[in-house]
Amino acid sequence: MPKTKRLTVDHFQSMLNRYGTVVVKPLDGSGGKGVIRVRKTGSDEYEIHRYSRKWKVSGLREAYRAVKRKQEKRVLIVQRYIRLASVRGRPFDLRIMVQRRSKKTQDWTVTGRLAKIAGKGYMITNVRRSGGRVTSAEKAIRMSDIKGKDEAKQLLKQAEQISVASAKKLARTFTFIRRVGMDVGIDKNGKVWLIEANFRPSLSLFLKLSREAYNKIKRFG
Repeated sequence: MPKTKRLTVDHFQSMLNRYGTVVVKPLDGSGGKGVIRVRKTGSDEYEIHRYSRKWKVSGLREAYRAVKRKQEKRVLIVQRYIRLASVRGRPFDLRIMVQRRSKKTQDWTVTGRLAKIAGKGYMITNVRRSGGRVTSAEKAIRMSDIKGKDEAKQLLKQAEQISVASAKKLARTFTFIRRVGMDVGIDKNGKVWLIEANFRPSLSLFLKLSREAYNKIKRFG
């Protein structure tokens, strides 16, 4: 997973100093709402990227105020920014659907996977918010700028293994979960990253891919 901390001024500064670019987002967020990228562009200059809009500010305090604005009452986290692989200049990640038959078993199964490609000008891959699109995971990797993309099968195997292992670990605490949509990123060097786990994943994404993919998930329960 990318390095992640609760947002404070000190954590914001230390993460920017270490990684140069970070993502700030609500701990309980969904749909890409409130996700902001901050990039250090000079000794005391910062670029803020929120949805399709970019602007620059001077000073760490001003950058911090920019990410906190309109989100004062929410718990925010700051996370290392992962430069995702892209298709024709647009970043993408994978949605891996993992499910189990009942809350009493740890036998998790991958029931679906697809790629979410960001809309033009966006760094978030949420299809609805960015105006992006879905395609098969295999096709996205094949069309991407990933080094070693010829090893698509191995990359997808890693993504699925990470998703299943994460679901098992999460279920120890969140015992009620039976269906989890894992957002898994692949960077340009072919490294696989777990971005986040969605306990109420939208199945409409799979309808955009195919009725068969959607029905497979629904039939599983």
